[in-house]
Amino acid sequence: MPGEPAIQPRPPAERRRLRRTALLTGMLAAAVVLVAVVLVLRQGIGGPTAGPPGGPNTPQRPAGTPTSSAPPQPAPGATEQAARPPSAYTRMTAEDSRLYNVSFARSSARCAGLGEQRPPLPDARLVAYLQQIADCLTEVNAAPLEEQGIALSAPRVSGFNISVNTACGTLTRYAFYCPEDRTIYVDTRSDDTRRFYGGMRLGYFAVISHEFGHHLQLAGGITQGYADRLATADNEQRLELSRRSELQAGCFSGVAYGALWSSIDADTADREEMADYFDRQSDEVTREGTHGSARTMKAWFDRGLGTDRSSYARCNTWAATPDQVA
Repeated sequence: MPGEPAIQPRPPAERRRLRRTALLTGMLAAAVVLVAVVLVLRQGIGGPTAGPPGGPNTPQRPAGTPTSSAPPQPAPGATEQAARPPSAYTRMTAEDSRLYNVSFARSSARCAGLGEQRPPLPDARLVAYLQQIADCLTEVNAAPLEEQGIALSAPRVSGFNISVNTACGTLTRYAFYCPEDRTIYVDTRSDDTRRFYGGMRLGYFAVISHEFGHHLQLAGGITQGYADRLATADNEQRLELSRRSELQAGCFSGVAYGALWSSIDADTADREEMADYFDRQSDEVTREGTHGSARTMKAWFDRGLGTDRSSYARCNTWAATPDQVA
């Protein structure tokens, strides 16, 4: 925020009080929450523990051939970025996460029923369907991440109306991921209008795959790296770090689209709806400076989507130049 003083060390009692003030990584997160990333994650939040995706809405185990070693392919029109050889990522940091070794062949994964529900759904059915999508994404990613030594459990999806009290504080945004309780929160009103994602055939998949991208960041050690950088960042740097995080989550969403392309019955019209959504939600419209321009949002989504393969390595926004995350 303009004019905000540098972060100073706080006494233990105050750090404990502030621990609950949140990491907000929703699709519409504002700059005001950026400092909260440090306050939560520097208290030692770790990666998720291993465990099967639960709940009655868990879809069938995905079929196909996801891999954690195949090299990524460039997306058409995307800004080129040097990719490392397969399995060259050996650490758990933002720039060098073993998550980046994972890629999927186009349409290599499958879960039943993910493209069948178009917004809006009745509120009584909404959360169960969103949980089904989150569970599917967990199933798709669990085995290849396990090959990289990364445990992945399913995030919980929780619905709310207007505002909600969470482990990350009281929040009012349409959709966000709280790393402290590993929950995706979605306002049940948010699918009723075109402004957010209600006008997209795959709107539900779009919002959950983006928030699941933040869940993957936590699992891969990326969120902690984000928090470490934020601890010493000035105001402009905080905004850039937010864009790196959000653009990466959007790129991870592109990977999900590519892996499940046939399963969700996606086509070029769905890609065009995503582009239109980015035009409506970009920093040119919101003036927040936290999520990127329409151009960069589209470019990073396309990088994740790829052509024949969808790769997390192509989503390394932390190694990108500032103009690539503007």
